[in-house]
Amino acid sequence: MRSESRWRQSILWLAVIAFIFVGVARIVSTYPVFNEVFDEPPHIACGMEWLQMGTYNYERKHTPLARIAFALPLYLRGIRGQNLPDMTDEGHQILYSRDEYFTNLAWARSGNLPFFVLTNILLALWALRWWGRWTAVAAVGLFSALPPILGHSAIATTDMAAVCGMIATAYAFCIWLEKPDAKRTIILGLAMAFALLGKLSVLPFFVGGAALTLAWAAWRRLPVGIWGPVSASKQIRNFIVAILIAAIVLWAPYHFRLAALSTGHGYRPSTASFGRLGPVVNFLLDTKLPLGEFLGGIGSVATFDKFGYPVFFKGASRETGWWNFFPTVLAIKTPLSVLLLVLLGIPLALRSLRGADWQRGVPLFFAAAVLVTCMMSTLNLGLRYVIPIYPLLMLVAAQALVWLLTQARHHHRWVGIVAVLLVVAYGVESVRPHPDYLAAFNPLAGPKPEKIVVGSDLDWGQDLERLSLRVKELKVPSLSLLYSGASAVSRFDLPPFVEFGPSDNPTGWVAVSVTRMMLDCAKDGNYCAWKARKPVERIGHSIYLFYVPQP
Repeated sequence: MRSESRWRQSILWLAVIAFIFVGVARIVSTYPVFNEVFDEPPHIACGMEWLQMGTYNYERKHTPLARIAFALPLYLRGIRGQNLPDMTDEGHQILYSRDEYFTNLAWARSGNLPFFVLTNILLALWALRWWGRWTAVAAVGLFSALPPILGHSAIATTDMAAVCGMIATAYAFCIWLEKPDAKRTIILGLAMAFALLGKLSVLPFFVGGAALTLAWAAWRRLPVGIWGPVSASKQIRNFIVAILIAAIVLWAPYHFRLAALSTGHGYRPSTASFGRLGPVVNFLLDTKLPLGEFLGGIGSVATFDKFGYPVFFKGASRETGWWNFFPTVLAIKTPLSVLLLVLLGIPLALRSLRGADWQRGVPLFFAAAVLVTCMMSTLNLGLRYVIPIYPLLMLVAAQALVWLLTQARHHHRWVGIVAVLLVVAYGVESVRPHPDYLAAFNPLAGPKPEKIVVGSDLDWGQDLERLSLRVKELKVPSLSLLYSGASAVSRFDLPPFVEFGPSDNPTGWVAVSVTRMMLDCAKDGNYCAWKARKPVERIGHSIYLFYVPQP
């Protein structure tokens, strides 16, 4: 029996490794297709600054771990920055070092692969602990093939670090609930530090999910270790110890420097609204503190969220966001087969919450915290902000898939046919958008998803290289360009081109980024003429190519 058990465990991990391997292969295959997206050069520049100079001054709204991971492969290849004043310019200089743009970009993007791999491993461990090996295999199989996950794992941005940090903290918290001893307290503290060093947005996600979990357990008097022989005072003490461990680890990448909250690009709010307390607030902002750079980053994020950012959504543009933005993008960016499994799995998870195996419903608490937190934010900058919800939802979907197969085995065979059809449909939905995982939508978005969302969900500037190849094939003599992205356009092999503005009316060959078309049209109705024109073709998913005859 022990031999059979070990064999089954080996089969489980072989399946997990196979899913991870296939996912990594699909991710890497996209590297030579797309030029850098909007946020990649700044992230690479900040990571290189930390490695090369030991400082972190360019921008602190993001913590350094993921950025270091992107810059490290380039640093090991001997590439260095020039400490340029602008971090985007610095990122371009690094990427174009040695005239090996796509090679350097691929190496930087490879720094995201560890977060993808680790997320799958943690997902398997969590599922194996409370649901069993088949749910573990199903969860990893579903997660590792999700187009949004593949797309964001294939670029050097911090969103996969947030995904990994979310599942690390949620899983560590769950095992700490069973038995909040010294070992698990240390694990929880390290997990919290790891998550926050990946991306600051994990903080409200984790706090909200943990609070919901504890409130439910206390209300229902559920049988978990934290409510057993361990006294409440010891529970609180151990949790405080975990926070202290997290704080020490968080401070380490900042080299244990004392810094003011307002240092560099840190937090500097207007103190006029504080009245007589203004001088006191100024004093506190300028006082050097432990973790000052980290806390200043939190303040910068809060300020950024307060003022918002212009976003297009369903024909309108505004800076303060919409409450239904994130539920909408989840509905149109998630494969339909997975949505159906999640909807089926939610009642199963809710039912588990009422019994001894209530931990099977905990992913719902953390998923709700992620979604509600994002819905309260003014920053509607794409699915990537809510993407940490996916490993949690895959645990719910995997429960549903295993339940269907179990029902087919013991009761109704037709249920098994439904399960097989869902798996086959998911395979098609996963493979069909290759390599355009970032711009993948399900049929709910309709034939023109740009009518609903653009930006990082559709057009993040990733198709400029495709444009250069296509206009060369068409032998385009000259080009007018309205591009949305951070790429250094002049470095691409384009014909003689001129960049124009929304109020211009160029003729001849014209290339227009979808984001500029929809966002500028939402701001100025006079610019909607481009929407009425019929393009010659669409380059990738993000650029329309027109030919406008001269009058």
